[in-house]
Amino acid sequence: MEIYRTEDGKVTKYVHDDGSETSIKHAIAEDCGGNYGKVTNKFNVFISSSVGCPIKCKFCYLTMKKFPFRNLESAEIVSNVIDAIEDQVKVYPELKEKYVKLSWMGMGDPCINFMKTIDSTDMIIRYIIKQKLCKGIDGIDIGTTMPLTTDKGSILYGLELFNVFMLDFPRNPLRTAISPFRIFYSLHGTTSIRKDLIPKSMDLADAWMELHTIPPNQAKVIIHHMLLNGINDSDHDIKDLLKLMKHLTYKNDHQLRILRYNSCTNSPYVESTRFHEIIKQIHNNIPDVKVQASPGSEVKASCGMFLLGDSIG
Repeated sequence: MEIYRTEDGKVTKYVHDDGSETSIKHAIAEDCGGNYGKVTNKFNVFISSSVGCPIKCKFCYLTMKKFPFRNLESAEIVSNVIDAIEDQVKVYPELKEKYVKLSWMGMGDPCINFMKTIDSTDMIIRYIIKQKLCKGIDGIDIGTTMPLTTDKGSILYGLELFNVFMLDFPRNPLRTAISPFRIFYSLHGTTSIRKDLIPKSMDLADAWMELHTIPPNQAKVIIHHMLLNGINDSDHDIKDLLKLMKHLTYKNDHQLRILRYNSCTNSPYVESTRFHEIIKQIHNNIPDVKVQASPGSEVKASCGMFLLGDSIG
């Protein structure tokens, strides 16, 4: 396992022997342009559900590099995550007194096999709590494109199972008033643009219907979107985005987050030159929109699937 840490020690990227990656980020007091710092008694673990990814998003470095894909079994995922957490706690023993957030936002899409995601999560949590590697659970984040293989109702069914076994574990007292689960849906386009960028994903209309089945007491729905120059940043594109967001039915239980695009020399895409103008326009219509820039870019652990440069070494 190769290990890369940022100079401030707040982000560590683990490259496992099988080629998959786990990243661990500490909560920090300052905002960092995103949502970090609101709850500082936690640390985030970003999990890969596979080596490579079969979804083939055009903006993804895995697609650009033709990174080979291989499914990981639950035991392999669990072993990788535990190795990373054990190293992190050895270096930063103060994390034992914090709560862990498990984020399925590494390589792969956790909704390709949601039952495997549930089983792996359960095994990870039971182990790290038994070994006192954390104080309890802050939450579970599921990042998904809603792949073509997503069965109707499978996400809601999976969330119901998640919510049952979470009753067995101590929860972050700063989080108990809300569901510990969040679904992050990768949008990035509202018409045929999305199908072109993310070709192996469910049609937007079908995905939107699935998202509507999730009640707010089961999970919060967060829409991830980025603005690419000349791709999805026209006035018409933004009008369609705003129209689509109005169709989410759960007031105050959904959120739009704009991701900053981490442009690299090998990428055919760049962030919109109209970025700030568009953000103002969106904010005028959706006041609680978030613009997220994650720490960890120096070790390529910041929204990793949008980074394209040469591998670090």
